[in-house]
Amino acid sequence: MEKFIVAELNMTGAEHLSFNTCILEKLHKKNKIRKIYCSALHYQYFPNTLKKIPMDNVKVIDGKSRRFFSKLCIEIYNVFRMLLRPHKKYLFLSVFPPVLCLLAFLNIIFRKRITVFLHGELNGLRELNNNITSYAFWVKLYFKSGLYKYIENIVVGEHIKKGISEVHYINPDELKYINHPIVPMFSNKEKDIDCASIGYANGKAYDELFESISKLDKPFIHIGMVSNVLYEKYKSSCIKFHAMPGNALSYDRYLSLISRTKYGIFMYAHDYSFTTSGAMLDAMSNNTVILTIANTFAAYLDSIDYPVVSFDSSEKLFEQIDNLPDYDDLLKKHNPIIARKRFSELSSDRVL
Repeated sequence: MEKFIVAELNMTGAEHLSFNTCILEKLHKKNKIRKIYCSALHYQYFPNTLKKIPMDNVKVIDGKSRRFFSKLCIEIYNVFRMLLRPHKKYLFLSVFPPVLCLLAFLNIIFRKRITVFLHGELNGLRELNNNITSYAFWVKLYFKSGLYKYIENIVVGEHIKKGISEVHYINPDELKYINHPIVPMFSNKEKDIDCASIGYANGKAYDELFESISKLDKPFIHIGMVSNVLYEKYKSSCIKFHAMPGNALSYDRYLSLISRTKYGIFMYAHDYSFTTSGAMLDAMSNNTVILTIANTFAAYLDSIDYPVVSFDSSEKLFEQIDNLPDYDDLLKKHNPIIARKRFSELSSDRVL
């Protein structure tokens, strides 16, 4: 059986950690991985079970970086370095959109079996920004040119298929679809944190949330990374940050905190029509009720009967933070176990 060369050349640190570790663990259990190519900074966050897999350290500029041309050059170098090896099967956990086009073009020459996961870059399909340094330019080029037909594409999110089908230059049946894998429930016996915000705290939405929370002056925590600006502004308030600016929590610490939380607040600026929230799924795996501004992915979770409370605006969410429905009543009304089962029916086991 030919094993995969697995690569994460686009993300580093704790970026995409839940998704990557779940996929890697499934493949590792089936003995399907020959080697992992990723940054040492990303590798250090892996659970110990995955550190038994051979790893090749590569330089990776983080996915949020604005250094477009530096990131492009480094990732192109890493792609060539991998494809010139005498292997046949490659799995890319995520790909910088300009490199996505190059990867497909190169495969016309190399004729390898290349599989890529498509994540939030698909939002570019509906963006109007066509600057050459934008994700939208390269994602549209990838599909409009037909390059996507030369490698296997796996879209992360069943709910995204509807949006894809409305893009006239894509044949949705030529793509595969899976739901983001769900991490196992963290072993924790009590829910002693009433409410917490979850994710990367940065920008206006989280600033408004923290300002509203600080006025209530009730104990509150943030689970995840935080920008230096927001940390300095609210570090003396009632809000406790479990990670310092620029640092991520260890994976176990992150999941442990979520598992103790009854209500998780997600302040996202887009509607998730073309992407999935890994952080919401970490909440889902631990029976944490999701509080969010109405979006497509939250509506999908609600449709499979997971407890989600959506609001039309951030103002309405802020108004209800101190008057939330009873946690136990919500879990009786909905069934998280059945919801997780429904969600997992379309998993990576079917395509890898």
